[in-house]
Amino acid sequence: MGTPQVALKLDIDVNAANSFKTSFFQQFSGVKSWMERITEGCRKEGFVCTISGRRRYLPDIASSDGMLRSKAERQAVNSVIQGSAADIMKLAMLKVSRKLMVWRDKREREGLPGELVHVPRLLVQIHDELLFECPSFAEDVVGLKNVLQETCAVECARDFGLSVSLVLHMSCGKTWGDMREVRL
Repeated sequence: MGTPQVALKLDIDVNAANSFKTSFFQQFSGVKSWMERITEGCRKEGFVCTISGRRRYLPDIASSDGMLRSKAERQAVNSVIQGSAADIMKLAMLKVSRKLMVWRDKREREGLPGELVHVPRLLVQIHDELLFECPSFAEDVVGLKNVLQETCAVECARDFGLSVSLVLHMSCGKTWGDMREVRL
């Protein structure tokens, strides 16, 4: 985001926002050079790609209008970050879904009637979060934790060739409002 938006979001004046951004990019110079590589690549190609190769075309990246060009530059960087996060979440949901089906099949093979087989169930995705309904048995919560840790933090990182670890946080509770973080 631009300096005026940083000032607005942090409820500080524009000078303080500018100082904050300058300090941030001095401390994390790799971020600034990465952002510059993304925008230059977009200027050259006319699009950016997410981690899985999905493209977003940004024709305004070459605009002579400074406001349009700046907006396209921010969109280029945000598209790579947010689009790649979405790619990772999509893969994680597919992998978790498959593992939960295997879990259900295993329980059924153990002799439980279908209506008595209760395994965790993915209810909803909210940005970078997955909400599950899970039986309240400790072994099911631990089993879900293990499936999520292996799938989301290990397999997805490996499948996308990430050099940085994915960190997973898990919360449990009887209701959404009661959830408390579980150590992984």
